Amino acid sequence: WNWHLRHVPDYEFLLRIGMHGGGHRVPRRLASFRVHDGSQTFAPADTPRIMEYRKVITEYYADPAVPPVLLQARRRAEANASVLMSRAHLRARRFPAALVSFGRAMVIHPPVVFRLRTWRLLSNGLLGRALQYRRIRAAARGDI
Repeated sequence: WNWHLRHVPDYEFLLRIGMHGGGHRVPRRLASFRVHDGSQTFAPADTPRIMEYRKVITEYYADPAVPPVLLQARRRAEANASVLMSRAHLRARRFPAALVSFGRAMVIHPPVVFRLRTWRLLSNGLLGRALQYRRIRAAARGDI
């Protein structure tokens, strides 16, 4: 576990595990976590934390242990990281930074613009936070 990462340590951990073999889906929940208004999962991230997406992808592809077959997916992975950065900036209401990150994604891998997942992530950045907070507050009141 990389303790230096504050925003995406689980993402980086899974990338490293993936270099050692495949995964297996377990069809039941094995763990849970508590969500509240002040939790890091739902708090807007600052710019250094958001930059972790790019840092993790850059370091992953710099590792000589990355299988050659995955090297051809580098540009797509970098574009995806930029889309995730754009979503995080949208959540924090830093619209110019979100636009810069999305523009970077388009330059790196233009097909990212045509993916439904891209637009779902961006709409989640704009609208998702408000919906998530409503659900959290309703659950805390016992309405759910």
